[in-house]
Amino acid sequence: APAAVREVMEIIAGDGFGLRAHRTRQTPLLQMVTEGAELHPDVRISEDIAGGIAPDFQSAGFRRPDEIVLIDGGRYADHLVSPRSAV
Repeated sequence: APAAVREVMEIIAGDGFGLRAHRTRQTPLLQMVTEGAELHPDVRISEDIAGGIAPDFQSAGFRRPDEIVLIDGGRYADHLVSPRSAV
């Protein structure tokens, strides 16, 4: 099972959670976004800014939240957005 989780994360980690991928319908999470497809209820994926080693700001200087919950309870929750893709 750990190998399967790693494989799934490799597929979606590239652009799967990005706003641009969602707008252009190029995200591997499309069925979760448009059709409400779900993963196992125990699945929770988040970007943990506060607990990581990366700075808590983006290249344009905007602060990032401590955590962005992307999938919660197996359901799609949010996407990643940068100042450039928000325009």
